[in-house]
Amino acid sequence: MKRLPSVFVPFAVAIVLLLPNYAQAANTHHADGLRTLFRSFMEAMISDEAGKGNKPPLDQYIAFTENGPKESLIRKSISRLFFVLENQGLDMDEAIPDAPQDSDTAVVYIKDGRGTPLPLTLRKDSEGKWRFSDKSICQPALTRVYAHLRNRLEKVTNLGKDSDEFNPRFVSPYRSMMTLIAGVENFAGYNLQDATQALDLSELSPPKQVTEGPNLAIMLYRVLTLESAVDVDDLPATSESSKAPTFLHRNGLGAIGMQITTDKDGLKSWKFSPETLDVVKDIYDETIADALKQGINPFLGANLTTTVRLDDFIQQHAPAMEQPVFGINLWKYLALVIVLILSPLAWRLGHKNGHIIMLWLKAKKPQLYLEDKVNSLALPMKILFLTGLWEMYAELVLDYEFFASITILCIRTAFTLSATLVGCQAVMFTSRWLADVSGSRSQGTFILVMGQMLRIVVGLIGLFQVAALFGQDSTRVLAALGIGGVALALASKNTVENIFGTIMIITSRPFANGHRIQVNNIRGVVENVGIRSTTIRTRESSLVTIPNATFITSAVDNMGKRESRRFKTLLSLTYDTPPDKLVAYVSGIKALLNENNKIKPSHRHVSVYDLGSHSIDIRINMHLDVEKKSEELALRERLILDFMILAETIGVEFAFPTQTIQTMAAPIPNHEDMGGERRANALGKEAASMVIRQHSEKNT
Repeated sequence: MKRLPSVFVPFAVAIVLLLPNYAQAANTHHADGLRTLFRSFMEAMISDEAGKGNKPPLDQYIAFTENGPKESLIRKSISRLFFVLENQGLDMDEAIPDAPQDSDTAVVYIKDGRGTPLPLTLRKDSEGKWRFSDKSICQPALTRVYAHLRNRLEKVTNLGKDSDEFNPRFVSPYRSMMTLIAGVENFAGYNLQDATQALDLSELSPPKQVTEGPNLAIMLYRVLTLESAVDVDDLPATSESSKAPTFLHRNGLGAIGMQITTDKDGLKSWKFSPETLDVVKDIYDETIADALKQGINPFLGANLTTTVRLDDFIQQHAPAMEQPVFGINLWKYLALVIVLILSPLAWRLGHKNGHIIMLWLKAKKPQLYLEDKVNSLALPMKILFLTGLWEMYAELVLDYEFFASITILCIRTAFTLSATLVGCQAVMFTSRWLADVSGSRSQGTFILVMGQMLRIVVGLIGLFQVAALFGQDSTRVLAALGIGGVALALASKNTVENIFGTIMIITSRPFANGHRIQVNNIRGVVENVGIRSTTIRTRESSLVTIPNATFITSAVDNMGKRESRRFKTLLSLTYDTPPDKLVAYVSGIKALLNENNKIKPSHRHVSVYDLGSHSIDIRINMHLDVEKKSEELALRERLILDFMILAETIGVEFAFPTQTIQTMAAPIPNHEDMGGERRANALGKEAASMVIRQHSEKNT
């Protein structure tokens, strides 16, 4: 046997390695043959309805048989099949099985709209492609399903035309029942909230409506599906029904039925009555237990709440825990014990997390001034963790009787308030951090003021949530706040002026946090700009609160926005200082200032200023190019020391007020007569000329 040339070895290895993949792909393609048929059929029909393609040829989807139906009937049946498949919301991957490998015939079951499977027969042609059997798609059962779905669709689409007084979604018992079914089963775009709206929850408090309503909708749907003999399609489809439908009656408990209700907008609706909901709660556990005994799956519905899922789990895996003790299921006692054990842990976790967060912020951002707020987050975090635990327990476990409702209301109020406090703290820390990284004091102040406003918004949101727990909507709360605000504004116009002052500070930005300002003889550093007032830290370290309205009418001296800091001083030399040393000292001072780059060149002035009562005065005026007060003081100290060293080097002395008294007897001086006034004037002019000549000689 000859060996393969070496050049073919890599190709042989690749074939060996890829052959299983090709086989698997072939098997997968074969298994997906039925799904491919359904998908291509639906795509072709959708394209045809949209006008984007021609009608699909019959032989592409139909397996014809001898003496089969006529072509016209087959075409009608194809349209009916498409209508049925389109309105069933068929999941191709789950509803359609894999194609059989050892048979040329397959059967796919689809729903007939009443829960009974409808068989569709498919056949494989000579090319190995799957086709619908012509006799199968023309079967009378498919025609009945088509008529049933068409009738249901017409009922739904024609609703709302009977009466303008009715809510279009609940205009008839049929539509309300379909809303309940679609909401629980999650089809046609409906959800559990839509299903809840089919119930009359007017006798429940607002918090109970939010939490208990979805559970009641699921329970009602299950009870009706398992116990009621009323067919949905037999329900009236118009608002003018002569009799309210009754679905189920239990002796001693009451009936499950509908009634017409009127909402706050004046619209009428067909809804399940409050008495119905009481009956459902009484018989639900018994209904589920009877279904389990009969081998029927009672856990119906696609949209389920956490409470229902937990109850279903216990019903399936621990039915003994459903036994009531003093009217409460046994597993609820067990849950209460667990929550009581976890409560101290939740309290400590809340305290620890709040403390850790504040310590982390203090270490990472010391400029946020959190030294006195390390424990400020601990209390709301403890309440938040604890009430969150009990809120979860109350929602899952507690029945909504009077005592339980009060308990839940208190828990949710505490939870909402603590969450609001945590939110306000988070806004404060975030605004401080953003102000710190903004790089501008003006922008930082703007961010801090906006942060305070945002904290008010968070507080209002929390207030609205608490009001909603007590059945008050946000519009009423806003109206109350509006009336109260008008009353406060009329009672105290200063509050309005302060608000306008805050707006002025934000828009014109006359100062910012950290700036040193002076207003109405109050000088200090701005520490915080609030909505109503501004706080200033004075030199005495006292904190002065100034209403923001003051900044509208008063002049503000913002020393924090100075381009430079002025330094003016007066150096006094003794009268026995020779003129040449005086000139040398002034020149030395000028040289010192010229060499210092922290002194602005255009603002350096040094000159012999005055002949004082006891000294020759040299005036020095300059502007220091520094931003902080500490830098100014350091530069002043350096310059003063340089002036003293320079004086010692040149040999001049600083003067200070002195008085010399001589007690010796001395003859009266005999001044030489200068020859009269004219002669004296001539001598004075001659001396001045000599001084001028000396200056000229020095300059040349």
